[in-house]
Amino acid sequence: MRPLIARLLALLRRRRLDEELSHEMSAHLELSTADYVDRGMSLADARRAAGLRFGGTLQTAEAYRDRQGFPLLESLWQDMRYAVRTLRRTPLFVVTVAATIAHCTIR
Repeated sequence: MRPLIARLLALLRRRRLDEELSHEMSAHLELSTADYVDRGMSLADARRAAGLRFGGTLQTAEAYRDRQGFPLLESLWQDMRYAVRTLRRTPLFVVTVAATIAHCTIR
């Protein structure tokens, strides 16, 4: 039951959790960079090595989000928002389609 509640709360606190994840990844990269600098690497080489060791930050963030929330519901919500935005941009098309469907239904 706890994992379900945690996932539901993650849906509501998405922005805050994303900020926390971003700060945590930045801190990890900074610590790793400092470790490489202490070993004698230049700052640029240390940053590059830390980034390679950590992996892609975008992929890591996406994997974290998938584990925290409900990917299917979030994807559906994004699709619905996109559909509404698209329909709002083309109101004449929406009216035409609605009138056509209404006309076909009445027959």
